[in-house]
Amino acid sequence: MFSAKDWKDAAWIAWRPEERYQAEWAARKKKENVHPQGNNLGQAYAFWPGNRKPIWDMFAFNNPPYDPAPLLRKEFSVDRKIRSAHAYICGLGYYELFLNGQRVGDHVLDPGWTDFSKRALYVAHDVTDLLRSGPNAVGVMLGRGWYNPTSNDINALELSWWRGQPKLRLLLSIEFEDGTRQDVVSDPSWKVAGGPVIYDCPRHGEIYDARMEKPGWNVAGYDDNAWESAQPAPAPQGALQAQLMPPIREVRTIKPVKMDEISPGVFVFHFAETIAGWPRVKLRGPAGTKVHIVMAEDPDPLSYMDGPANHGAAGIQQFGHILKGAGEETATMRFSYKSFQTVRVSGDPGPLKMTIDDVEAVVVHTDVESIGEFECSDPLLNRIHDNIRRTFLNNYHSIQTDNPCREKYGWMGDTGASSRAEAETRSPQ
Repeated sequence: MFSAKDWKDAAWIAWRPEERYQAEWAARKKKENVHPQGNNLGQAYAFWPGNRKPIWDMFAFNNPPYDPAPLLRKEFSVDRKIRSAHAYICGLGYYELFLNGQRVGDHVLDPGWTDFSKRALYVAHDVTDLLRSGPNAVGVMLGRGWYNPTSNDINALELSWWRGQPKLRLLLSIEFEDGTRQDVVSDPSWKVAGGPVIYDCPRHGEIYDARMEKPGWNVAGYDDNAWESAQPAPAPQGALQAQLMPPIREVRTIKPVKMDEISPGVFVFHFAETIAGWPRVKLRGPAGTKVHIVMAEDPDPLSYMDGPANHGAAGIQQFGHILKGAGEETATMRFSYKSFQTVRVSGDPGPLKMTIDDVEAVVVHTDVESIGEFECSDPLLNRIHDNIRRTFLNNYHSIQTDNPCREKYGWMGDTGASSRAEAETRSPQ
């Protein structure tokens, strides 16, 4: 995409009219910025991560609450034999793209984090094999990501000059065997509704309400008459550029080494290493059960709730899942990642019934190529090397971060401070 005209008529679209979004954002931030004792702290009491509130409390704090992650969809028809098809998409802050009900690609936490006032990244996908003759449908779920985080802290991302509501620009370019082309573009003819991710923030976590699922929303023939029309959205301030870095992926999974039932229906799962990523949890229970999943690098996942006020300043690492009560369900995250070695699972009302096989940890980081290995006769040196290597990988999430738990920022020159160690760790020498 060398110029704006390469995007054809693809427009930026979002759920809310821009004026409504800006007004609601300002009203919520004004409410959040008041301390219960009447002191304005300069950092919001309710949404400062160091307060370690359960995610249910943060979701319910505002009335109405923050919008759920929007689902956007468009149907179109194909009547000729396809030679190739490519989708070009920028979904801010994060996106999941679907064609005819199938997830496109294996990237997660896409696109990469940038200074959105300077550039935003688009991603190209070959989708030739996902299209078919006749009716088709494209669907996109948008997450807030670092473009629109709800958390308030000393870094003041909620006041950033790039901040905006989740938005989308997409071009699906189809080339036919007869040499003709068809373009499907994002525009206000798309339909939009709130999805089952009813709350998401890269710092706070997510809540997934399985009762809010819309089966078939991303396939042709779905009845979207009750959905709203997408709204035109202002473009991000920065230039739209191709994402050239390796993508973030789910690179491997690990199983817990131990499970403790610390009280009836409350389970703690222990893993052999600290990872960056998310748990994948199998659950069963009645509809409406609130499952609270807490992660920590400490043996006790609730350790962040104890101690002095600034202990674990990023607060409790958590997400929630509300059961729909239709057999086995899987709880995981899409638009946030955590750093943990233990996972605590509890239900309200409970108790839950679980086994050690119901939880696995998914390692998530930028999928960089390994260019070398190191091994020697000293097991301690080998272990140190492995620890260093995994530490670097746990901090690769499009940018190199300061840590994958508390801040997830790349704001202290971490790359410059560690680049020599990183290069030597990865070097075949």
